Amino acid sequence: MASETSVIDVIVVRGKSFVWNPEDTCRLREEWRIVGNLVGCLPRAPRQNCQLGLPLQLMPEEATVLRETGVVRLLTYDRAKVVPEPKDVERFKEIAEEARDEQIHLFKEERRRRIVEMADQIVKGKRRKMKITESEDANISNEQILQEELNKIDLIDTERESYMVQLFRENPWIGRDKMENASWNFPRTEEEKARYFVFRDLWRKEIGRAHV
Repeated sequence: MASETSVIDVIVVRGKSFVWNPEDTCRLREEWRIVGNLVGCLPRAPRQNCQLGLPLQLMPEEATVLRETGVVRLLTYDRAKVVPEPKDVERFKEIAEEARDEQIHLFKEERRRRIVEMADQIVKGKRRKMKITESEDANISNEQILQEELNKIDLIDTERESYMVQLFRENPWIGRDKMENASWNFPRTEEEKARYFVFRDLWRKEIGRAHV
């Protein structure tokens, strides 16, 4: 049984349960042997589905056994069902702008790191090109060549529309005191009950071995 202060909040949306907090996700996997399934896109690699990130979606069996054990509480936001107020919309736009600025900064920093890391190859390639074209700049130093490449970073066209906005780990406008207990009726059918009891039995045996 988890203590009251360490109970993990699981958010229920249309009958599915999600964990948004990364620390809670690690706790579920390391302490409670619950793996779940990461279903969110990665902010820095959004156009792929080989690797996914938060939120962590729990199987109904996982959510139920954790709830019965007192490890989690299943919560919902009633406010999420209503139209947001104008001030909330403006705050969202501000946060989205901040997220885009951060991504642009990270992109440029990563580009600088790669240039420094591949400095030798870049200089060799530039000098080879200068020799072929008989450029008048063939006598410039290696440091100048590298600095020219670094200067180009600030000229890169970083259109804001091309950047993804990172999903919130938690709703920034709703405090924990405004959450409500979610309705949860799994398992219902005989098949669901059989499936759940098997899962619970296997999970308890695994937890017992892990905590010995």
